[in-house]
Amino acid sequence: MTINIVRAVELPIDSVQRIAQEASDDGHNMVQRLVDAWLDESNRFNLAGEALYLAIHTPTHTIVGVGGLNIDPYERDAAAVGRVRHVFISPAYRRLGIGNKLMHKIIETSIASFGTLQLRTHDSQADAFYQALGFESTHDPNRPWCTHRMNLK
Repeated sequence: MTINIVRAVELPIDSVQRIAQEASDDGHNMVQRLVDAWLDESNRFNLAGEALYLAIHTPTHTIVGVGGLNIDPYERDAAAVGRVRHVFISPAYRRLGIGNKLMHKIIETSIASFGTLQLRTHDSQADAFYQALGFESTHDPNRPWCTHRMNLK
């Protein structure tokens, strides 16, 4: 199976809507939030250090995963902190290494611009996934916007 991780300059809304529906069916609304923010132009992943990636099944040109990197809007020194956003892999393509490949690309991109990378999840499978990638679980009640953190420098 050939999966390519590509940086999105434009978001193919029709193609992403399918995976947004899969995410919704799976109990997650992060991909729909991504689509909504793209359409209203509140988040285009186009500030310094930011990126949006699509995991594409090459033979069929189907988007099977998505994930982004933003400057963390919750931090005072936001320019030094990157935030992992809207990571989702289609259920039919999970446990094939696609999430790892996508996250490694996000981490690789973040190293050039940020000293720290963080995210928030309340999903136990995602918690284990991020810890396996090297993120530390934080769960600080004074910082509810951050459940996982990785020092990059």
